[in-house]
Amino acid sequence: MALWYGLRNLRAYQQTKNDYSLMFFRVGLGVAIAEYFYGIPLLFLPINSYLNGLSYLLAIFPLFVGLNYALRFILKAWDYHNTEKVVAVLIPFVVLIFFLFHLHAVPMPLYFLLGLFRFVDWRVLYPYDLIWAALLFLTTVLPGIYFLAVKVETKKAFLKKILFGIVFVLGGLGGIVIVVFSGYPILLVWAFIIQFIGFSALGSIFLVDIFLKET
Repeated sequence: MALWYGLRNLRAYQQTKNDYSLMFFRVGLGVAIAEYFYGIPLLFLPINSYLNGLSYLLAIFPLFVGLNYALRFILKAWDYHNTEKVVAVLIPFVVLIFFLFHLHAVPMPLYFLLGLFRFVDWRVLYPYDLIWAALLFLTTVLPGIYFLAVKVETKKAFLKKILFGIVFVLGGLGGIVIVVFSGYPILLVWAFIIQFIGFSALGSIFLVDIFLKET
């Protein structure tokens, strides 16, 4: 879904040259690639914990490089242009250093069952869980708050910006809980539910685009 929406925004950018569309293309592409890193090894090699943990680490690059464009976008919108220039370099640098140190403690994820559903506990060790959570907060929750608060003129734009805010805030908070609260199955299940609601909001944006005209 993230990839599909990213590609839709790429087409929109090619037609309008709108920075907003370009930002969402980059965010969507980065998140989509990261999700493939998370999901494909778990799907085909679920018992290889080391490979799944290494894939989790590799997902850090597309995830935060993509989400960093959202953070940079809101910094420019708030006229923090110098800060935006620093963040453009700082976040990728921090992610690289984080990855190199994290290689010394590769997560060893495990599955757990709750009813008919199977969930993953990534088992990220301290302090890497807190660093990851801080990066995710900066690149998701802050942009989400911006979208929820920003003023727009049309009904369609209002609905879309609320849904975008929900996607970023719930997706980010769910991801933070999933990594920080390893070993707490009930909290992890609720975190996955929160993320599911967030991604459902992304799906709702497609419906808004299709059925609601600008007014």
